[in-house]
Amino acid sequence: MYDEDDRYDLEDRTLGKWIGLTVVLGVIGAMGFTMLRDQQDRSMRADALAIGTNPTTPTDPGAPAAPSAAPSTTVARPTPPTTAPQADVAPTTTVAPPAPTTTDPAPTTVAPPAPPAPPAPTTTVAAPAVDLGYPAAPDGSPLPVIVAYDSGKVTLTGAVPSDDARARLVGLAQANSQEPDVEVVDNLFVNPAVPASVGVRVIEMNSARFGECEAQLVPEHTVQFDRVASVLQALPHVTVLVIGHADQRGDDQRNRELSENRASTVVDYLAYLGVEPTRLSMRGAGETDLLTLDDDQHALALNRRTEFVFYGVLA
Repeated sequence: MYDEDDRYDLEDRTLGKWIGLTVVLGVIGAMGFTMLRDQQDRSMRADALAIGTNPTTPTDPGAPAAPSAAPSTTVARPTPPTTAPQADVAPTTTVAPPAPTTTDPAPTTVAPPAPPAPPAPTTTVAAPAVDLGYPAAPDGSPLPVIVAYDSGKVTLTGAVPSDDARARLVGLAQANSQEPDVEVVDNLFVNPAVPASVGVRVIEMNSARFGECEAQLVPEHTVQFDRVASVLQALPHVTVLVIGHADQRGDDQRNRELSENRASTVVDYLAYLGVEPTRLSMRGAGETDLLTLDDDQHALALNRRTEFVFYGVLA
């Protein structure tokens, strides 16, 4: 169908196509290889810039070295930041210690507080004397009316609030005397300013006395103290203060203790007779209220005594 020339001509054209196709594929492969190498070189330079070094050896040991005629591109390194890059662990901040002081600071002198001013001296001004119209103690309370028994005579002295109170006291003094026909010496005076609660002090000049340096009762005491208990039982609203006394011998402290013991003995006896203890009180006068300043045996015995002050008798 084809002649010989046409066959050779067809073979030449076919071979030429294959050669041309091969050349084209080779050129395309070379271009692709070159582009791949350029891309690798750029990547390597970028990595080198990121870590601060210039790669001189390709990462692939089997790849051929880059041609020396390749253009060199100079890239300026970025200026490192002024602050350290953040890391997983915060950097330790070192604070420089303050410079030592070459001189000691001047001491601060604190003045001590001023002492408080002494208080102004207190001037005691005596209260003006007030005439109450009746004998009174320094605190203004009226002095007790005195009923003194002595050898068939009873003497009443002091201020009472009314005539009725005066008559009442005279009758009680006569009724409680050991002598039925006792003489009454009435030195009382009436002053309405005197309170009805004024006390009545009873002094027995001839009653039994305590022995020297003793506070024990003797049988003779019972006559006097039984009469006192009878008055308290007859007048249940009346209270009594028992005052113990001592003579002027011995020291003051011993005499006060002795007088307190004597008063306590009498109070115990009255309570034994049935007087309520709440109606009884006591104190020791020591040697501060003597009946006499004589120092014979009779005078000393008079001072070793007890007295009674009744409250509520005239109310």
